Amino acid sequence: MFSLIVCIKRKEGWSAAKFSEYWRYMHADLIRKNTEFSRHLVDYKQYHQDSEVGGSVAVSYTHLRAHETSLHL
Repeated sequence: MFSLIVCIKRKEGWSAAKFSEYWRYMHADLIRKNTEFSRHLVDYKQYHQDSEVGGSVAVSYTHLRAHETSLHL
């Protein structure tokens, strides 16, 4: 398994609540609906923070090659 942790900064002018709502519902749905991407995932967890750094995401893939393949979709 290969895991990647990414810190995500809120878009300038967005409140923490607006960012969290967008990320939780709109962005997560994009991940779920893109089966060509999501088929490579083992786990996808969002960690929301009420700070300038909007949060972090931990993405786990079956293996490194799956991660590299997902970058080219």
